Formats: sequence, structure tokens, C-alpha cells
Amino acid sequence: MRSYLCARTHDFVQKGTEKLRFDMSSISAELITKIRAHVGRKPQAERRVFSSVNLDLDEVRPLKPGGRVDAVGVAVSTDGPKVFPVLLKSMESIPVPVLVAQHMPKSFTESLAEWLAKETHLKVVEGYDCMPVESGMVVILPGGYNNYLDKSRGKLILRVDTNPTTLVKPSANVLFKSILDHCQHPIALILTGMGNDGTEGAKEFVKRGYTVIVQEPLTCVVCGMPCSAIEAGAYTHVMTVEEMGRKLREMCL
Repeated sequence: MRSYLCARTHDFVQKGTEKLRFDMSSISAELITKIRAHVGRKPQAERRVFSSVNLDLDEVRPLKPGGRVDAVGVAVSTDGPKVFPVLLKSMESIPVPVLVAQHMPKSFTESLAEWLAKETHLKVVEGYDCMPVESGMVVILPGGYNNYLDKSRGKLILRVDTNPTTLVKPSANVLFKSILDHCQHPIALILTGMGNDGTEGAKEFVKRGYTVIVQEPLTCVVCGMPCSAIEAGAYTHVMTVEEMGRKLREMCL
């Protein structure tokens, strides 16, 4: 049942509770947008076209030279469970930790991690508070919370904020900024998704001369997050998911 759920689930509309008042019209609009995306009709607001043919997308800014990659942060939302296995399979095993901010409710990320581990034969786990972050791990951040890197006795650990204030949880911006605080040569990826999460963190990566790879918008079900990063100039490469995986492997080995 869990495998079927992860294989067939592309996105979520979070339900409210008795303690929350919410605008049904906004929820209806979100639901309609996501349904249209998954039947192949992208909403007009998301149909912004960027092409690697007419943009100079490869290494448009000078990158910080030297140093071995020591962490990869990933921002992904809509359609993540479909595209992320493609990334992992093309990347294969790399000797650095990969931390994934997939926008999901907390009840889904454990199942997603288990399913990805079976699909890819990589060490994919759901994160938890104070978990040691080790090379070769793919860590799916627990949904419903914000997560950030920290250090204990000189080693990386994951911390979980159980009282997040951001709109989306886990927030890629929070993750990216913590990676910059504790890693010397990180890489950021921004994949398919609605909204703009990851853009602010990616700006900091670019300012410091680090690599930010965004998914080619023409290959996204919903291109909001990659397009936001491109429009903000917060990227160094634009690639398909398969190209991303191969590039990561090349840079990390």
C-alpha cells in the first residue's frame, strides 16, 4: 500500500483542522491548479518558457574554485515523488550527504523514504532530530517541520524545528541557509514545484560562488520554483533531471 501511495502521489492539498479557519475559495483554486497540472494542462500562470537553446544557462557566473563537494541540498514540491527517483538513479551513489526538502505532510515522508530506498537501492532515510548526517545518505526531511543542519562535536547533525513559522514545511530556504553555515563546498538543486521556495537560499549560494542547478522548466509539471530562481538570477546551471544526476556524480566523485 505504501509503495503504491508513493508511486502514484504527485502532490497534496493539506486539510484544515477545527482550530483553523481557511478560505475555501483559495483551497479550491489550489486543487484545480494541481489537478490540471497532472492531466497535462498547465495553468497559464505557470506556463513561463525558458529554454536552454535561447538562454546562456551553463555556468553563467564564476564558481568558487577548488574543494570537494561536501553536501547537496534539494528543494522539490509538486511532482517530486515522480521525478526524484529519476535524479537518484542517474546520480547513483555519491560520497556526500543529500538533504531533500520535499513539501509534504509529516505522515507521508517516512513512506516516501522507504519507497525511494527500494526503488533506487540507495541509503534513503527519513530524518529525525539530532540524526548524524553522513556521507552517502539521502535524507528526506520530515514533513510538517522545518529542518536545518547543525554541528555537534565537529560532525554534522540534522535538527528538527517543531514550531515552524514558514508557509511551506519543510522549507528549502531554511535548509539551504543552514547548509551554507556548516559546509565548505555545497551544491543546491531546485526541482519542479509550485511557488518560490528555495530562491532566497539559492541567492546566497550564488553570492558565495557555489553551484545552483535548477530543473529545466520545460520538463516540469509545475515550473514555479525553478522559474522563480531563474528570474531572480539565483542559479548557475539549468538541466533536465537526468543531466542533474550525471552532473552531481561528476562533481562529487
